[in-house]
Amino acid sequence: MTEIILDDHEMIMVRIVGIMRQHANISAKVKDMKRDTRSGEEIHMDGFMAEYAFGKWKNLFVDLSTKMRSGGYDLKDKHFKFDIKTTRMKNPSLNVMPKPNDEIDIYILSTIQGNSVLFLGWCEKHEIIKEENLTNFGYGSLYSLPKEKLRPL
Repeated sequence: MTEIILDDHEMIMVRIVGIMRQHANISAKVKDMKRDTRSGEEIHMDGFMAEYAFGKWKNLFVDLSTKMRSGGYDLKDKHFKFDIKTTRMKNPSLNVMPKPNDEIDIYILSTIQGNSVLFLGWCEKHEIIKEENLTNFGYGSLYSLPKEKLRPL
């Protein structure tokens, strides 16, 4: 596991980009597929915080744009396109929507606490997108792998 801690200035940027992305999606009438009780702004802030922390750690370009976002990858390097999944749950699992994104090569699970992002593990798309990994936590079907089944980072 790797922990990346963001400073106060980075956290201000995370808040601004997260809020702006949420409002861009609302303006574009993007269907909200959240499976969480938190606000869309909070979810977007957490998502961008994990993306930014991963980019900072791996020295990858982070898209700071606030245009409408639906699907696609979060970051990429010379070989792979990454989708960074994040949660604030104590015992997290990597969860992927039932309609997998064809652009993604690798899924990464992270958790957030305060200004810290902890990267717990990763898997390739073919390892999670399997019938045996389909589950339902009360918000509809999704693919899920517990953190113990992920490869270490």
